[in-house]
Amino acid sequence: MNFVIAYISPLLLIALFFITLFFLMDGVAKFLLFTYIVVVMILPFLLFYLEEVRAKKKVIERQDD
Repeated sequence: MNFVIAYISPLLLIALFFITLFFLMDGVAKFLLFTYIVVVMILPFLLFYLEEVRAKKKVIERQDD
C-alpha cells in the first residue's frame, strides 16, 4: 500500500499543479480580454474628450488675447 501512495502522490501533486496553472492562466486570459474590451470601448471616447478640452482651452486663450 505504501508503494501505491508513494507512486500516486507525486503524480497527484503534478496534476494538481497543472490544473491550478490552467485555472490561473484562464483567469489571466479572462482579465486580459476584459481589459482589452474596456480599453477598446472607453479609450476612443476618453481621447475625444481630452481633445475637446484642449481645443476649448485654445479657444478661450485666443479670446482672452
